[in-house]
Amino acid sequence: MNTQSLPKEGIAGLRENWQKDVLSGFFIFLIALPLSLGIAMASGMPPMAGIIAAVVGGTIVSMLAGSYVTINGPAAGLIVVMLGAVETLGAGDAMAGYKFTLAATVVSGGFIVLFGILKAGVLGDFFPTSAVHGLLASIGIIIISKQLHVMVGVSPVAKAPIPLLMEVPHSLLTMNPQIAIIGFTSLGILILFNSSYIKRFKVMKMIPAPMVVVLVGIILGHIFDLEHEHTYLLLDTHEYTIGPKFLVTLPANVLDGIVFPDFAKIGNYHFWMSVLTITLVQSLETIMSAKAVEQLDPYKRHANLNKDLRAIGIGNIISGGLGGLPMIAEIVRSSANIANGARTVWANFSHGAFMLLFVVFAPQLIHQIPLAALGAMLVFTGFRLASPKEFKIVYKIGSSQLMIFVFTIIMTLATDLLIGIFSGIALKLAIHLYYGAPLSSLFRPTVSVRHDDADTYHIYVAKSAIFTNYIAFKQFIQRIPKGKHIILDFSGAEIVDHTVLEHLHHLSEEYEEVGGKFDLVGLDNLTPLSGHPLAMRVASANVKTAILNERQQRIAEIAQKQGFTFSPQKVLFDSKLKSLPFFMTKQFKYEENMLHKNLDESHIQISDIHAREGDQIGVRFYNFTALLITDMPAKIPQFSIERESFTDKMLAKAGFKDIDFDEHKQFSDMFLLHGTNEAQIRAFFDVNLMDMMVGYPNYHVESDGSSILIHKGMKFLDIKDLEELMQLGEMWRNYIIQQRVTSL
Repeated sequence: MNTQSLPKEGIAGLRENWQKDVLSGFFIFLIALPLSLGIAMASGMPPMAGIIAAVVGGTIVSMLAGSYVTINGPAAGLIVVMLGAVETLGAGDAMAGYKFTLAATVVSGGFIVLFGILKAGVLGDFFPTSAVHGLLASIGIIIISKQLHVMVGVSPVAKAPIPLLMEVPHSLLTMNPQIAIIGFTSLGILILFNSSYIKRFKVMKMIPAPMVVVLVGIILGHIFDLEHEHTYLLLDTHEYTIGPKFLVTLPANVLDGIVFPDFAKIGNYHFWMSVLTITLVQSLETIMSAKAVEQLDPYKRHANLNKDLRAIGIGNIISGGLGGLPMIAEIVRSSANIANGARTVWANFSHGAFMLLFVVFAPQLIHQIPLAALGAMLVFTGFRLASPKEFKIVYKIGSSQLMIFVFTIIMTLATDLLIGIFSGIALKLAIHLYYGAPLSSLFRPTVSVRHDDADTYHIYVAKSAIFTNYIAFKQFIQRIPKGKHIILDFSGAEIVDHTVLEHLHHLSEEYEEVGGKFDLVGLDNLTPLSGHPLAMRVASANVKTAILNERQQRIAEIAQKQGFTFSPQKVLFDSKLKSLPFFMTKQFKYEENMLHKNLDESHIQISDIHAREGDQIGVRFYNFTALLITDMPAKIPQFSIERESFTDKMLAKAGFKDIDFDEHKQFSDMFLLHGTNEAQIRAFFDVNLMDMMVGYPNYHVESDGSSILIHKGMKFLDIKDLEELMQLGEMWRNYIIQQRVTSL
């Protein structure tokens, strides 16, 4: 993207974008407030600790960070770390443990600042993907094991994750009914708001689910009179107590919530283990989240990861020094920030400022929030971290990756986070050695380069390209000037692992964004260990031949009949789709089952597309069949057409723009049409085109000015619908050619 179109920075950026950024900041504040409270209490700290971290992350770290639209604040991934530190350092004294943990947070902040100065941001490329995802999944399981009891109003006897999980059936059988009603109602709201059915309605996307949970929880709390302690009998047999202990507690004076750290245990072994764990998990999550947000930023700006680390470290020192949690660049809130139109760091600043104002002027409202509602939010968060879908995703990458993933989870649950992640790394390394990774290239890649011409760099990779040598491998590639043609040749390699292929996928996108070309060759000489496009590949004399499934066989028949070329292979590095509006806030993963047809003055491509939005706990997957028309003979307007829903009609009445045509009321009632230049769109759409679209009411069509994307919802099409899509694509192509001829 041309830098002329990038949002301005600093005060100039505030003047230019304050409306979008402040509005998004307010929306994120509504999401962040209950999450910050819940994360703090789940971490064994007072609720104010989460508020302090969010305020510092928003108002201070935002001004120092190297990213643009990330939201900094407390995160669920740190709950296990902080709670472990409080319990270990406090040895039964919660307040003492809290103060000692604040000291560990401050010291950790100093190390993270040092990491940023030493440019340790590259270490984010070292940790293998499956082990990191296993660590996150284990954190999710631990969160569920602790917060499910809070959600149903029971105090468990156990402390460790596995005994806590074993105690869940007992807690469900002895749950406090009124508290459980609040907890399960809150959980139901979160499930409903995150269902694909609800997400069909645009107006529902504008309502923050955590705030709905809080409001409903407060109402139920008043109905059950949680403000006053009393007991009641259920079925004249079981006695239950409810009261203020089931509500969030804040100090009457905000300043009373400021607690200073206690460094008395700075010479203690457990203190330094806490510092090490906080530093590792926080740094890793910050780097991962910042890199994920880069993929979602519609302006494709790249964060300065080292500057981000320094800012987060300073945030730790300030937050920990005042009684707050550490913070990271939080992916779920950052994704929502982008979706709400945020453009600069002022959205992050606004979210922190709103948080501060609310706590200062309306602390009594926070006290009315039931703990069960916050517990439900964290149970839901934990489930998304460790959902069965995560296991399925890793399994598709390869059985060896699933082995690393599961082993990391088991070791983390049985021991702690540090042992868990390093156990996963050790197993990953052992698997590489098993598949023939030479010892000589474990930490130093064997690469050479040849200049085919002034603009082409042919890089030959020998022996292995694995996670342990990727940092040096990446630095070698980055020494090549931008804007050139890089050919990475793996024909001489013996093993290329999943982590390297995933990193190269992102590296290729970054390189092509600045005008370069990035090709991978030679991977066909290696045997993939699964059908996933990023599967680990190893040398083998017996390369497996692809076997088409029943749907692919039918597609191949249709392709031959219609004059298309069919390629069932998964394609990752070469896609014309990524510039389309659909992918402005979504990340292209790969496409497969591709149909190609070159025609006079155009090219038609049909493929099964795999994409995602967000990352980690906020991820949403999009799998669908689409048709793409490129190489068109003339420029056309930028526009988007989709079936108009009832909520779209309501939004149109509220002022949201929909381009209607008096001469074709049926088309206008049936479709939502919008774009950047209304005059051009009206000139382009004639009655014949509108008649054509009325015959295909369930299709989405969008244009970026030089290409057209057509799809029929978020699903893979059957053969009948695929033929219909081909027919509609041909009709659009013919219309565009006719328009060009008419205008000559």
